[in-house]
Amino acid sequence: MAKQKVDAQQVSHSLRYRPTPGELRLLLNGPGVLIGAGQKMTASLQLQSLDLSEANLEFANLTSANLAGADLQRARFSNAKLDEADLRDAHLPRVHANNASLKNANLSHAVLDDALFTSSDLSGAILRAASLRAINLEGTSLRSAVLEGTDLTNANLTNADLTGANLTAANLAGASLTNTKLTDAKLTGAKLTGANLTGANLTGANLTGANLTGAHLIRAVLARANLAGQDLSARDLSGLDLTGANLLGTNLNGANLAGAIFTGANLSGNNLNGANLAGTSFTGANLSGTNLTGANLAGTNLTGANLDDANLTGASLSRAVLARANLAGQDLSARDLSGLDLTGTNLSGTNLN
Repeated sequence: MAKQKVDAQQVSHSLRYRPTPGELRLLLNGPGVLIGAGQKMTASLQLQSLDLSEANLEFANLTSANLAGADLQRARFSNAKLDEADLRDAHLPRVHANNASLKNANLSHAVLDDALFTSSDLSGAILRAASLRAINLEGTSLRSAVLEGTDLTNANLTNADLTGANLTAANLAGASLTNTKLTDAKLTGAKLTGANLTGANLTGANLTGANLTGAHLIRAVLARANLAGQDLSARDLSGLDLTGANLLGTNLNGANLAGAIFTGANLSGNNLNGANLAGTSFTGANLSGTNLTGANLAGTNLTGANLDDANLTGASLSRAVLARANLAGQDLSARDLSGLDLTGTNLSGTNLN
């Protein structure tokens, strides 16, 4: 019996048409299209708007395939290759796509709620305004991915790599970002309320306008991060690495910053009223105009720090290191400064009466 011929273009353009298993095999293995594991496609596969729900596409090579608007809910894509595929507006909730490759794929406005994408590669993928609620992306690469306005509420991004990713205005409320790489990521205006950022690497990340209410930042690395204008008052930020961070206008009122590293950071004009800064390193930091009223600076390293116009009223300075610091014009009268290291300190106009 002659094999049935299926017009891929005609079938794929039918709204939510569900191909039979035989038709699907013909579509995936038609002339000029090689779909088997490890094989290379020689034509762009047209599967847009098809109903492929619960389809088994494991190990399939769907490179550059057009799956725009397709229904792929509960489909299996583990170890599949969908590099540069068009998945715009596709419906992919609860899909299983472990170890899948979707490099530079376009998933704008797609729905991937409750999907499983562990240890996959979505580097360079476009997920603009997509819905990824409660998705599991543990160990997945999203390097340089575009996630502007994407909903990642309660997503699992543990150990994921989002280096250089664009997460502008993304919703990451309640997301798990434990040990996640967010180096140089753009998080301006992102919602991170209640997110777990324990051990996350946010080196060079831009967090201006981001909502960090209730976010866990224990052991997070925020070196060179832009936190200007953030409200981190009364937060436990102990041990954080904020080397070279921009904290201009950040509210750290009453925060616990014990053991934190602020080397070279810009804290100009900050509110550190009553903050616990014991053992903190402010080497070379800009603290000009900072409110340090009642702050605990015991054992703090302020070597080379700029404290011009800083308010040190009632601040504890016992055992602090102020070598080469700028204390010009400060009023330190009637203060216990015993044991301080003031080597090379600028005390021009300082009141030590």
